[in-house]
Amino acid sequence: IIGKGAGGSVYPLYDKAHNHLYAMKKLRLQMSRENWVSYETKLKNEFRIANKLHHQNLIRTYDLLQDNDLFIIVMDYAPFDFFTIVMAGVLTKHEIYCYFKQMCIGVSYMHSIGLAHRDLKLDNCVVDANGILKLVDFGSSVIFDMKRYNQEGESREVEKASGIMGSDPYLAPEVVTYPFYDPSLADVWSLAIIYCCMILRRFPWRV
Repeated sequence: IIGKGAGGSVYPLYDKAHNHLYAMKKLRLQMSRENWVSYETKLKNEFRIANKLHHQNLIRTYDLLQDNDLFIIVMDYAPFDFFTIVMAGVLTKHEIYCYFKQMCIGVSYMHSIGLAHRDLKLDNCVVDANGILKLVDFGSSVIFDMKRYNQEGESREVEKASGIMGSDPYLAPEVVTYPFYDPSLADVWSLAIIYCCMILRRFPWRV
């Protein structure tokens, strides 16, 4: 197993025919409180969003497979867990700046096409064999500008998001305070917390 979270577990997947290593994410099973239609819609939306993203700092997603009630997303394999790298204390300041810049570029691309990640954290970053940082896990992502998303221009107003999505230490105050908020700005807050963690190797409010 490569990684595990609320949305599912990730395993290596070797394609013998093409001698290529992928990663496969076994998505979480249906919960007792949700009906099949809403469950299936959520998982397919996660794949649809991930499959639309084509940027070097976002993990590339290829296919969605279904075996009865099991859904699997096939994506690129990146061997290095960024949380482990940061907490090991092996990064120089220059490397920290470089990785954080890559992170910001990836988020900026998402925002440019009307998408907010909504679960930015060290655990949702990986590094490939070439040292390129990639954001992963788009299960909480939301469209805040449908015109940008559909390449039809830009909406006059941002479509506000609702609900507490993300991971506690990285959540922007408005996410837990207000019923509606701008998800792109919430991403910016999460990026700032990540940067503090990269420098301090702990959350900033523990200083």
